[in-house]
Amino acid sequence: MRGLNRVAQLLGLSTPPPIQDLYFDLHFSSGGIGVYDNLAISIPATKELWESVRAFLNVSTPQQIADGEWGEDFIWLIAGEEAPGSIEEAAEAFINEERSEFQSTCRVGQTILFQVESNVNDWIGLWGTTDRLNYLGFSQG
Repeated sequence: MRGLNRVAQLLGLSTPPPIQDLYFDLHFSSGGIGVYDNLAISIPATKELWESVRAFLNVSTPQQIADGEWGEDFIWLIAGEEAPGSIEEAAEAFINEERSEFQSTCRVGQTILFQVESNVNDWIGLWGTTDRLNYLGFSQG
């Protein structure tokens, strides 16, 4: 039950989600290397769940973030030193490289969102379709 409560907390849900078709792998570490969290969730979704999670996490599209105040940090996160040809394609490639095996492949054309202040030390990405939401988070602090 602790894992379900943590999933609810990470997604901003008022109650733990049903276990059916829910997959998650949450690694919270701290110690001599500092805080180092790797978080992956794949959950059945509805339009209402997407809207709720979007609002709670303050996420935007990759292009909106790239054009905003945190654009330089975000582009460095998803593309490194290379200038991306397409922000959406760079975001897709980044997610696919980082995702867990139980999470669906990210594809341009799906919903792809990142937390607005995402950078190499702390980021959250969401992707999926109307019926499945994937969450991937990393924090090194």
